[in-house]
Amino acid sequence: MAVVIVINADWHIFYQPKDVGRYNILIFGAILVHLSNPFQALREAAALIRDTMIITDLVSLPPIPQLPGLMQIGTSDPPIGHIHWWNYSASAFEIMLRRLGFGRQAMTLHSPKAMADRPPMVTIVAHR
Repeated sequence: MAVVIVINADWHIFYQPKDVGRYNILIFGAILVHLSNPFQALREAAALIRDTMIITDLVSLPPIPQLPGLMQIGTSDPPIGHIHWWNYSASAFEIMLRRLGFGRQAMTLHSPKAMADRPPMVTIVAHR
């Protein structure tokens, strides 16, 4: 039986309860751009995961060829009620996951039809 945890705005990833347990799969659903320290969030989450981490988030396209792991301070005004700390290239997520021991990865670039502006997004399924 798989046990899944989903990281969203209600989860305080930087201060996890000590008894939260371990999980098979963790999903970050379009949340990393809103966190002041996304690598710390991934590192804290990685300690809870036995096998698979899935990230879906906004990305900057096209990536800048000479900066494939680009992670920059967000330059656009956030939507009302949201803070966008970062802009990422898709490879920035790949690199962070690899550094945390999730070396087997599959990446998909997509644009959600349900969002009016259809922003570029990436989904990465990464395994230990």
